[in-house]
Amino acid sequence: MAASDAMAEGPASSGASDAPAPQSMTVAFAGRRLALFWMLIWTAVVTVATFGLYRFWARTRVRRYIWSAGTADGDPLEYNGSGLEKFMGFSIAVVILAVYLAVAQILVTFAGFSLLGEFDPASRDTPVVNEPGVFDVLIWGSTLLLLLPAITFAQYRAARYTAARTRWRGIRFAMDPAAGAYTWRASFLWLCSIFTLGLFYPFQVMLLTRFRVNRLSFGTARFRQAGPGYMLFRPYLPLLLGTVGVIALLSSLILLPGMSIQPGPLSDVDDFPIFAALAIGFALTVGILLLPLFGFAHARAHSFRRLMNARQIEGRPFAHCTARVWRVFGYYVTGVVLCCVVLFAFLAVVFGLAEISTFEDVAAQFFELLGVEEAAGPAPRWVFVAAALLYLLLLLTVTSTWSAFVELPTLAYLARSTTILHAAQIATISQRPEDQIADADGFADALDFGGGF
Repeated sequence: MAASDAMAEGPASSGASDAPAPQSMTVAFAGRRLALFWMLIWTAVVTVATFGLYRFWARTRVRRYIWSAGTADGDPLEYNGSGLEKFMGFSIAVVILAVYLAVAQILVTFAGFSLLGEFDPASRDTPVVNEPGVFDVLIWGSTLLLLLPAITFAQYRAARYTAARTRWRGIRFAMDPAAGAYTWRASFLWLCSIFTLGLFYPFQVMLLTRFRVNRLSFGTARFRQAGPGYMLFRPYLPLLLGTVGVIALLSSLILLPGMSIQPGPLSDVDDFPIFAALAIGFALTVGILLLPLFGFAHARAHSFRRLMNARQIEGRPFAHCTARVWRVFGYYVTGVVLCCVVLFAFLAVVFGLAEISTFEDVAAQFFELLGVEEAAGPAPRWVFVAAALLYLLLLLTVTSTWSAFVELPTLAYLARSTTILHAAQIATISQRPEDQIADADGFADALDFGGGF
């Protein structure tokens, strides 16, 4: 098993010694969590104040900060994308996507009426289709499937634009224009993962990563992603098992209340065993809920290590990575705790304001707004405004907390655990012509997929 793992991780981790080759360059990361946190909060507030218009410049500012924080051999990465470029690309993408989605929705609706017929409660010819809501589910499910190619197309275009606007020592990165080929491959692989209930997902990640890396260049030098298609199955195995555990836990919580418990001899025992059972049950629940979190950290660290150790540039091993799971898992646990603290603080502020405002029906009005309870009358306008502002505040704070205190330190740890090999050969790579991408990553911004920093 150890030999197979060494082969799976590529040439950099095989052989008699696991140490990096000479003439290597170290990677460092100088990003600060609090600096990124306040930058995310400030840019998000300005984005909301400008009704979303500033988001293109906000994302550009965040990317420039993160890119400049990463250095190799003392030289930082550079990101020279612009907010105006992203805004123009977004405008182009919105028009194209609007036409595509409109045509797709018309075709799906027409096919649904033609094949299934309109819902008629009096008809009993097709009882499955004519159940309330089934027709709508079929129509919207088909629409989401038609949206999948647009999402995968946007992801590749966003990756290509980001590569084209990234430099190191003045040398540009680039990615071949292959969005069409990537779209049908990624859509097919996503369907395979959906129909196999996620079991195929590790193979999907490996195949799509290989497709992107094999079309990535640094100057005139091309990258190549080596390794078999099953290389990421073991890194993702804890995540798959943790997901199964959570599903089993949720199923038990749904089924247990409906089970009848017959009185027996245990009903007369002391309360101590009951408390012990509750404590054991709580510990098991927390453990099961932590399994997917550990699975995410395991997949993040080990898949990154295997991919980097199997990556090549101009036929030579590109990097050597020693990332492990426990540091990343610690960041994930810290992030969950901080997000819970933010959530509880948000709830405390809401109930505190409701208490001192002398409005006794504030909570009821919020529940009515959410549709949990039947409204006794029209809610005041300030309830809607307060609900929208509080929701935006909570969303911005939670996402900024996760990005600054989980994603940033994880990225810094993965960067510091990586050493770039063959520094002398990489220093001789020459420049390439600049790529012009008219739509920037506008499709990713329009769909809000694949456009993270």
